[in-house]
Amino acid sequence: MNRSELGNRVAERTGLGSSDAKGAVDAVFEVISDALANGEDVRIAGFGAFGTRKRTARTGRNPRTGETVSIEASTAPTFKPGKPLRDGVNTDTQD
Repeated sequence: MNRSELGNRVAERTGLGSSDAKGAVDAVFEVISDALANGEDVRIAGFGAFGTRKRTARTGRNPRTGETVSIEASTAPTFKPGKPLRDGVNTDTQD
């Protein structure tokens, strides 16, 4: 599912117009992105928690050439699913 399809499904479930639903989906993504960029965590009960993790600088290796490469420190977004989401996903795969 892509962003547009997500907007269409939100429109179907909420009765909003397609463009309004897509705007709402875009706004949610922007708010989460902005919060993470500002160092805040975003916790959505029953769904999960978005956060960030700092990665230290390190030395890596280019697999093609074998050349040593220095990798800069960075901050990466993370997501930890909540128990209801994990359980909902797992019930579909159990027989």
